[in-house]
Amino acid sequence: MADSATLSPSRAATPVTLEAPHGSASVHLDAMRGLAAISVALSHWREAFFYQLLGGSRTINIFMAAAYLFTWFWPRLGDRFLCVSGYLVGGSVLRSRKAGRWSWRSYLLARLSRLYVVLLPALLLGGLIDWFGMRQAGAQVLYSGHSA
Repeated sequence: MADSATLSPSRAATPVTLEAPHGSASVHLDAMRGLAAISVALSHWREAFFYQLLGGSRTINIFMAAAYLFTWFWPRLGDRFLCVSGYLVGGSVLRSRKAGRWSWRSYLLARLSRLYVVLLPALLLGGLIDWFGMRQAGAQVLYSGHSA
């Protein structure tokens, strides 16, 4: 093991501290939350595109069956997304209160800005996809609410 004489002066004088990353509870929690968010999107995709499989009004090819089975467990991860998000948001509220910086105004501004940054583009994209879908041949069944 090297002694302090062989280390550079700047490294020898700097103590090593182990701290959590600033602004993030954990990279692993963020990854879990990201995976859970993708699972919510896949669950909506599954419900939108496999409605005919549930009614049995269509023949199923191997690719549709594989996609249907692959997305079977995704809706169950939506609860995890809400739990991890609640933990992270609650933790930020507790840290702000402990530091004496918490206020309803700053809390609501932070939450709404994070939501609307995603919500507005998603609504525009969803509306565009829906507009395009309504103009496709055979889409009347999907948009009428009746099964074929």
